[in-house]
Amino acid sequence: MRSVLTAVIAAIEAATVALAVLAVIGVPAVLIWWLGFDLAAEPATVLSTVAAVWQLAHFVPLSISIDAQAALGFGLPPEVVRFGVGLAPLGLTAVTAILACRAGTRFANRGGIGAWSLLGGAAGFAAAGAVTGGLATPLGVWPLWARVAVPMLVYLVPMGLGFVLRAALNGEDWWTAFVHRAQSLVARLSPTVAASLPDRAAESVRLAGVALLALLGIAALGTAVAVLTSYVDVVSLSERLHIDVPGVLLLFLLQLVFLPVAWVWAIAWFAGPGFAVGAATSVSPFEALLGPLPAFPLFGAIPSGWGWAGGFAPALIVVVATVIGALSGGRPVMRRASSLTLLAITITASAIVAIVVMLCAPLASGSLGPGRLSTVGPLLWQTGLYLGLELAFGLSLGAFARRFDVSRSLTLLPAALRPTEDDDLNVTEPITPLAPGTANVRAAASFERAELTEPLEPTKRIEAEEPLETVELAAPEAPAPEPEPAPEAPAPEAQAASEAPSEPDEAVDPLLKAFSWEASNEVEAPAVAPDWRTRLRRRLRRD
Repeated sequence: MRSVLTAVIAAIEAATVALAVLAVIGVPAVLIWWLGFDLAAEPATVLSTVAAVWQLAHFVPLSISIDAQAALGFGLPPEVVRFGVGLAPLGLTAVTAILACRAGTRFANRGGIGAWSLLGGAAGFAAAGAVTGGLATPLGVWPLWARVAVPMLVYLVPMGLGFVLRAALNGEDWWTAFVHRAQSLVARLSPTVAASLPDRAAESVRLAGVALLALLGIAALGTAVAVLTSYVDVVSLSERLHIDVPGVLLLFLLQLVFLPVAWVWAIAWFAGPGFAVGAATSVSPFEALLGPLPAFPLFGAIPSGWGWAGGFAPALIVVVATVIGALSGGRPVMRRASSLTLLAITITASAIVAIVVMLCAPLASGSLGPGRLSTVGPLLWQTGLYLGLELAFGLSLGAFARRFDVSRSLTLLPAALRPTEDDDLNVTEPITPLAPGTANVRAAASFERAELTEPLEPTKRIEAEEPLETVELAAPEAPAPEPEPAPEAPAPEAQAASEAPSEPDEAVDPLLKAFSWEASNEVEAPAVAPDWRTRLRRRLRRD
């Protein structure tokens, strides 16, 4: 019963997450429909558009038709154009992924019963996908089952990831059994590696997470700098659209939800391979080959090529990775690890980051318009390979630099370049090598031999001219003893009690009393019979 209840709660929460994302899309759409079009469009069309955008946010492409005037504004021929859009607004996708991961971590605290939440969450989000997929049929490209399955996976994968991570941190029984199984498989090759496998794997994941966050920070900072430096181009593209206030609001929200796409493109740009905005185009730190672009303001921030200075972009990733490796090299697991193990940890972390970026590259790719705009996004394999090599080099360099022993490395320098202790004493004399077997004795330069001007007198014995007189000290007089107070006369009753014969204590053992010290003093010795000599003397005296 508890399992079923957990699944039901998870399904309700998944449906609530889907409704929240739908509200984020629907509220601005209704405002624009009201303020910009004066409710001229059909409500069914507005609802279908909102559902199609929700599907697009969960990687389901949609089909768009634009009239001749709108096509001219996008730089296309003045005719009705119909094309597919597959580039997902990752800002809305991130909302679903974050809420799903949070739900997974919370249900993981329930132990084994929490696994039923995965089933319930998948069912709840699949129901939301079925509803939105049915509403978006006029703009749909895929069949209905695909419009249900893909959004369900978008919710289920982050939820499962959060569930597994929380279970690993809590040390659940099934996770412990999985780790022991992995250790038993590795123990066939090396028992030592199997014993330290969990700690080293956790360190690799932790290092990969920090490196991924650093890459995201570099990408966000680079995008902000590109927008600020290309502010004139961005504004000019916005003015070419000739939009009103509701259109400006819509354009702002549209660029906001596509901002994470720009971050993924920026990571590919800093890595070196870059990205493409249309067929036969390339944007990298070294050069930028572009054709006609739509009047989308964010495209005005695309940087131009730097030529030979483009190598500074990959070098920045290497420098940041080196700093991260140096900071992580002080952790206990990294300090205790051997050189080969340290290299394996850094390479594993780099591979994890490269795989994550390679998975994000297709999510930030797709179709953005007709013709050559059907291909936009970063280069998949090149980005992963270049980024993995740069991170592996930087992390390994920083980790090995942390355990670099300066004092030990100085012994490898030539003798002329090696610093000595005399440098601290400001000794300016050159150090000359000594022959084998010669004592290394040298006087300090700052000390000189002192010459005596007068001879020292010999030591004399000092004798007293007259003997010292002996003085006898008088002993101090003893104080007169104070008279002792006269003893008080005992009371008559106490005197009578003291004169009364004491009765023997019958409780005392006679044998113990005979051998006790007090008994031997109190009991008189028995009388000895006199011999014949004594009796004779007594008689003679009597006569």
